[in-house]
Amino acid sequence: MKTVTAMLVALLVVTVSEAQTTSDNLVGYSKVTATGGQLSLVAVNFETGGLTVNDIFGDLPNLSTVYVWDKAANTYVSSTKGRAGFSPNPALANGDAMWVLASGSSVHEIIVAGEVNTAAQTTNTVEGLDAIGYGYPVAVGFEDTSLSSQAPNLSTLNVWNGSGYNTYTKGRAGWGASAVTIGVSDGFWINSPSSFEWVEDRPFTF
Repeated sequence: MKTVTAMLVALLVVTVSEAQTTSDNLVGYSKVTATGGQLSLVAVNFETGGLTVNDIFGDLPNLSTVYVWDKAANTYVSSTKGRAGFSPNPALANGDAMWVLASGSSVHEIIVAGEVNTAAQTTNTVEGLDAIGYGYPVAVGFEDTSLSSQAPNLSTLNVWNGSGYNTYTKGRAGWGASAVTIGVSDGFWINSPSSFEWVEDRPFTF
């Protein structure tokens, strides 16, 4: 799955990289494509208001499957589409990551929409292996994130390249991941040797 475009829409015009506006009521969407038969690691970067797998991926053909990573249970929730839609049909929240496997071989567009997180900081607990997404709908260099600096040494970053992982391990000299960009709607894996609080600052201003 490849992010084709990401847009933010507001009561006033917003430029994400240097956003200047008097409104914090931002809504937006990212548009991605899913190619049948190809696994893609996708993340939600918006406050969805309780949207479910079926709400977001419901236009995919029958027998498509979405594997949502359950952070609390440390396992996947496998949701397959039948005549009545996806079942089970878990809700998706900002920061959730999942594998998407469209059936067939056609290319499909998927719109992931919601309200932009405007909090000055977003706090998450990362413990062990976790599939996650960036909490704001902007592309960022991984080593520019607070996650990069706050993760303990010996943590690993696993980025899906379409057919396998590019893996980076944090050592005394850092990650060696300066070329890694986390795009809008990109999911990725962090495996940390100990639990830590990830406090990410909002990457744009008003």
